[in-house]
Parts: sequence; structure tokens; C-alpha cells
Amino acid sequence: MKEERARKFRSIFERIKKVASAVMRIMFLTLLAAAAALAAAYWYYNANKPPDLAALHPTVEAVYSTISKQVLATGHVRAKDSATVFLDATEKISKIHVKEGDIVEEGQPLIDYDVAAEVEDLERKLFDAQTNLENAEYNLELITLPIEGNELLQYTSEVVSAEKNLYDAQAEGRSLDVRLRQQQAKIDDAKRLMDNNQIQYDGGILPKNEYDTSVSAYESAFRTMEDLLLQQEANYQTISTRQVQLEDAQRKLANAENRMNDQANVIKLEQQKKAIELIQSQKAQIQSDLGKLKSRSYSPISGYILSISVKEGELAAKGAILMEIADISTVQVYAEVSEYDAPQLEADQVAEITTAGLPDQVFNGVISKIAYGAVEKEKSSGDEVVVPVEFDITNINDSLKIGYSVDIAVTTDSKSGVLAIPIQTVLIEGFEKHVYLMKDGQLEKVSVKTGFYGDRAVEIASGISEHDQVVANPAEVSEDSGGFMRSEALYGFAEGLLRLVAPIADRYNLPLELPSP
Repeated sequence: MKEERARKFRSIFERIKKVASAVMRIMFLTLLAAAAALAAAYWYYNANKPPDLAALHPTVEAVYSTISKQVLATGHVRAKDSATVFLDATEKISKIHVKEGDIVEEGQPLIDYDVAAEVEDLERKLFDAQTNLENAEYNLELITLPIEGNELLQYTSEVVSAEKNLYDAQAEGRSLDVRLRQQQAKIDDAKRLMDNNQIQYDGGILPKNEYDTSVSAYESAFRTMEDLLLQQEANYQTISTRQVQLEDAQRKLANAENRMNDQANVIKLEQQKKAIELIQSQKAQIQSDLGKLKSRSYSPISGYILSISVKEGELAAKGAILMEIADISTVQVYAEVSEYDAPQLEADQVAEITTAGLPDQVFNGVISKIAYGAVEKEKSSGDEVVVPVEFDITNINDSLKIGYSVDIAVTTDSKSGVLAIPIQTVLIEGFEKHVYLMKDGQLEKVSVKTGFYGDRAVEIASGISEHDQVVANPAEVSEDSGGFMRSEALYGFAEGLLRLVAPIADRYNLPLELPSP
């Protein structure tokens, strides 16, 4: 009995389960069909509802304004003037009183140096140079001083002796002249006698021995004459020698009395003068080096410590740059402008300068310098050719700090009082230009003529009027539909949805019919 009741119970439960399952399916399909019908009705309604074009296509207003072209660049603030602190001599850094970023006043101590050893060494060199100079000047004086005492007496005695020797030779010469004249007379007498005896001998009057005696007398007189002539020639040479000796003795005496009469002394004098000049130059250099040594450097200007290139305990070489100090009273903006924008820039053009650190401030700049040459800069995107440009700031204040990065906008051309709209609102189709106007919720395509083009706006010469509402993004306007979606497409979507559930509905005899569009 119990088993029978259990079997009946299970049979009833299975039938109840089937009925419940059928009911659930029917309810699900009914709801699905209802949802599909509602969706189709909704899409059908909206497909035929006029769209809100004003909401679909935002507009901008055509207004009279100023259109401008600008060159944009980035740069940084730097000191227009700066001062360099450097060393005139090699010195050891003992203490640095400032650090980078400090503000200093003119005359403020910057660096101390340990110069004791260098001063001692230079002072020793200066003493040696002074000693050498004094010795050289003494030697110079010796060259120019006249000879005195026994040495001068010797030169005088040599002149007197030379004069006597010359006088004796000249006296000998005069004596020879007399003897020669006398001998010439004897020759003449002997020749006359010989010639007369020749006549008498030839005439047979004079014996031959007397004639031979007259001939021998003539020949003897002639030989004596020849000897006297030889003596005269030797006397001439002696006189010449004695004259040279006298001149030499006189020159030596003159040189002794005035050494500059001697060319050798003149050369010695010039050599000694050059030696003195060299020693004086060496001494002056030592004095200069000594004067350049300083125990402390002071700030030459009031400003801002840009950089410090040395450390305490370091031996800094002569000419080494120690510090760079920026003059904070005069700052400028430095920028590097692209080679494509640089040709548009000219000196004295105005610029607006802003910085992210001071969002509420605009600084007025003027181009003060455009570099004559361009430079190549290495950047992450590749090498770029730029032109350095400097700007003076006319409304500078303490809030703009050296080192700030800035944005720069230079107005290169502008036109005021023109009807303007954004450039992107104008459609260019071939040689025609159009805009879409929004009038009473409807779109109207209008042909326009443009004028001056700026960076963001364009002048409208004709076609629209002030306050006209121009579609901001005309490319989004569909030409064939005017902004409307076709109802057939929406109807097809709803039809497809219902067809998905139709087979299930037919299985349970639940017909679904799509209304006609």
C-alpha cells in the first residue's frame, strides 16, 4: 500500500512539474514577445520623430574681433648680465662663504685663499731680481765712465810718443827732400861736365882718363840719387805708419775720456741695456703676480650665485673660473625658435610670456636680439635646427625667477574689427567654401568668402552676418540625411528581434505578429 501511494504521488508530481514548466515557458515567451513589441514600437516612434539638430550640432557665434598670427615657443628666464669671478694667479681655496642659489650684495666676501707660501716665494724672487738689476745697472755705468789715473796717463803718453815718432819721421822726410834736391844739383853738374868732356874727348883735346873720370862721377851721383829716393819711399811709409799709430793712440785716449767713442763699447752698452730691460720685465712680472695674489675674493655685483666651480682645499689654476653671478636686477627670456618660425620674427616685436608657476600673470616681452646663425639641437624626436632669440621683459617683478620655464607667444600679424569664425567651421570643397548655419532648429548650407587667416580664426568677407550661429564641426553633418535616421533601419531591427523568438512561440502556439511600419 505504501509503495502504491508513493508511485501515485510521484506520478502526480511529475504531471504538476510538466504543467509548471509549460506555464513558465509560456510566461517567459509572453514577456519576451511583449518586450520585443515595446522595443519595436519605441524604435518605430523615434525613427519617425524629428531629431533635435541643435543638440546634435553645437554652434559658435560669428562676431567681430581681432584675428592674429602668432609664433609659439618655449624658453626660460635667465640673467641678462652676469659677472665671472676668476683667479689672476694659482691659489689654494681655503674657505667658500656662499653656496649656489644665494643672493649676494656687491662687495660681499665670497672665497678665502691660502696665499702665505706663494707670497713668500714671490717675495724671494723679487729680491733676487732686484739684486740682479742693481748689478746690471752698475756694469752699465762702468761701460760709460771715463778712464782716470794711471790708465789715462798711459793713453796720454802713447799719444805723445806717437806724435814724436811722427814728427821725427816727418823731419827725416824734410831732410831727405833737401838732400834729394842737392843730389839732383850734383847730378846735373856731373852730367854737364860729362857731356862737355865727351865733346872734348871726341875732339881729341881731352885725354880718355879724364873723360872716364867724369863719367864715373856722373854714375856715382846718379846711384846716390837712387839711394836717396829709396830712403824717401821708406820715409813715406814710416810717416804713414806713424800717422796710423798716432790716430790709434788718439782714439784710445778719446775712448778713455769718452767710452762711447768706441764702437765696441757702444755694442756692449746696448747689450747691457737689453739685459737690464729683461731683468726689469722679470721684476715687473713678479710684482704683478704678487699684486694679483689676494687672500679673499669679493662679489663684483649684487646678484644670484648661478654656479660654483671649485671646492675648499682645491688648488685653483690661474685664470680658472670660480663662480658665475647673475645680475638679478636685469633678467631676460631666452628661447630657441624653430627655423621655420624664425623668419617671421623681427627685433622689437612684442610677445606675451606666461609660466605655469604664475598662472594668473602675463608678462610683456619685446624681442631684443635674434641670433645671426642657427644651431642644431639634439632632441628625443630627432635633430632640429633652431635660432636663439632673446626677449626683454617690460613689466618684470620679483615673482618671475631666474630659471623658470616660460611659454612665449609672439604676434607676427593681426587684423582688427573683422567678422570672424573658427577656421575649422569652414568647409573647403574644390574652389568653394561653405559653412552650416543653424536657423530655427534647421541646418542651412551657405557659401562664404574668406579674408585674413589667423592661427585659429578666419575673416568672413561675405556670406554670413554678425551673430549668425555657425556649426562648430560641419564635417559631422550628413549631407544626404540632414541628420535624420531612416525609420526603415529601425523597423528592420525590431523585425529581426521578433524573428529570433518566433520559433519558440510557434512551438507553444503563441503567434507573434510585427505591426506594419
